[in-house]
Amino acid sequence: MSRKKYDANLPRNLTYRKASKSFFWRNPLTDKEFPLGQIARRDA
Repeated sequence: MSRKKYDANLPRNLTYRKASKSFFWRNPLTDKEFPLGQIARRDA
């Protein structure tokens, strides 16, 4: 299983999923993910 590289333009705990076209924020302490929804990249 290979992991995708992180997007260099985003912080490591913020991911963009193309399938749902939305951003997710991961809490670095608990590793829980929270959906941010379909927001602009500059707002993320």
